[in-house]
Amino acid sequence: MGKSKFTLLSILAILFIGGCKSDKNGAADTDADFVIRMAKQAEQINPILFPSPIAREIYQYIFTPIAEIDPDNLELVPLLIKAINPLVTHEDGSYTLDAEILKEAKWDDGTPITGADYAFTLKSMLHPATDASSYKYMKEIINDVLVDEANPKKFTIVFDDYSMDMKESALNFELLPQHIYDPENITKTFTLRDLADTTKLATLSQDSTFMRFATELNGPKYTREIISGSGPYAFVEWKDNEAIILERKANYWAKDRTEEMFKANPAKIIFVIIPDETAAITQMAAGNVDLINSVTVNTYETFQDSVKGNGNISWLNVQLPKFYVYLLNHKDKMLQDKNVRKALQAINNTDEYIKTFENGNATKLTSFVPSFLPGYNKDIKNIGGQLDLAAKYLKEAGWEDTNANGTVDKVMDGKKEELKLQMLVSGDLSVKFGLLFKEQCAKAGIELDVVRKDFPLVRKENLNTRNYQIIPTLFSVELILENPFDAYHSSNAETTNVSSYTSAEADSLINIITTVESDETRIATHKKLQDEIYDDAVMIYLYAPIDRIALSDKWEGKASLSRPGYRANTFTLSKN
Repeated sequence: MGKSKFTLLSILAILFIGGCKSDKNGAADTDADFVIRMAKQAEQINPILFPSPIAREIYQYIFTPIAEIDPDNLELVPLLIKAINPLVTHEDGSYTLDAEILKEAKWDDGTPITGADYAFTLKSMLHPATDASSYKYMKEIINDVLVDEANPKKFTIVFDDYSMDMKESALNFELLPQHIYDPENITKTFTLRDLADTTKLATLSQDSTFMRFATELNGPKYTREIISGSGPYAFVEWKDNEAIILERKANYWAKDRTEEMFKANPAKIIFVIIPDETAAITQMAAGNVDLINSVTVNTYETFQDSVKGNGNISWLNVQLPKFYVYLLNHKDKMLQDKNVRKALQAINNTDEYIKTFENGNATKLTSFVPSFLPGYNKDIKNIGGQLDLAAKYLKEAGWEDTNANGTVDKVMDGKKEELKLQMLVSGDLSVKFGLLFKEQCAKAGIELDVVRKDFPLVRKENLNTRNYQIIPTLFSVELILENPFDAYHSSNAETTNVSSYTSAEADSLINIITTVESDETRIATHKKLQDEIYDDAVMIYLYAPIDRIALSDKWEGKASLSRPGYRANTFTLSKN
């Protein structure tokens, strides 16, 4: 860690001096600042543009979702709106959902939040040139938004057809203020239906103003400089590769609300960049850092012992809805054959990963639905760790070691090819994953080249272009039954379906899952899809880790099932 980091941390340590006070409803807030260690800097902070786990850890305090899934009962509860209203069914087969923004809800600058902001956020997501790939699926669900002319706080969401999790999709995302992110009112010149109309969209795409809106929204101005929302904290400063600083809002419109999302106990929340985990723990022991998320098992064990008797670090453990996988590119000529992918699936021994990297404390996976969430198919049999089975699959695909050099080969397009694959890795853990998988592959006669590359470049040059073979990544899912359309339907093979997986059978199951109104049918079909995805070896599932959170004993707080596993705004100074 560079000298500037320690200088910054030394300054931050001074900021802790201060006492506690109570607000009107008795919730303790404080004049002290809460310092959170980040292993690396977020690329950008905008909840609809590539909402990565790193960015989410920061923007959850700046932006507020319309509603959220309560981690305690897994039900959708309102935040910015008065209530979760029932769907209204119409004779033409369409559905509508009425909503009304809270009267008191305001943006950072005091401007009221309205239905127009909801419509603007949706248009920003569905504009073809914005980097909101995680939300493009919404065009298949929401067809229009009608803002009440008499009361701009009221709006109606229009769904032309029934689809899975309509309410959750329509309400469980953060809003952006239209007047700040679109000061020229460009998005008022087109409708949501225009974005879904191929002819109109083609015309709009020729409009330089229409395209300039997306360019500006994607750029640094609205992802690093202007960051404004309705949450309890305001963005203050971005110190490149050093710190991102948020400050509690004075006279916050929701300060008397009791929901966790609205609390603002620390005076500031400061995210400091400390790449080395050991250095971060050392700084915590010295009183300069208050929270470290996703602590590795080795560091956890080392510092559990080293701080015994000092009593200055406590630990929170939580199972989050996220998991590690190996993405497989189905367009790659070596991986197009299902038997080759099945061989990799059989080679992969998840037990070794859990033992080596998590000290045996993690959840093994066979599905994109973790076993601790609703709808999990418990009947899928894990075939990992079976080298004999891997050899069988390779032989069925025509791969055998004909020259006894230790690597299987096959004649492809008239030329003998050896089965050599490349894995692109970024973070330290993915490097370790790659080296272990390399050893496992070698035992089956597959040569694996592990190449390290920064993830922003991997995403731009490899994932987006499908110029890759294997990439380790972390998947996060919601606390409800996972909607598989985005990640697995053939229609998304060039966009959000990053494995470019195509299957008529999977598409058929997905179409049922996303449109059937019977929960019983949906769950049963969802389990069939999970089985189909595993049998096709769409990707290789590793495990769901148990997150370890280190917390300074100056603070008291709890872990949360909601990502990223904690809410710093709810933490209070320890009474001890």
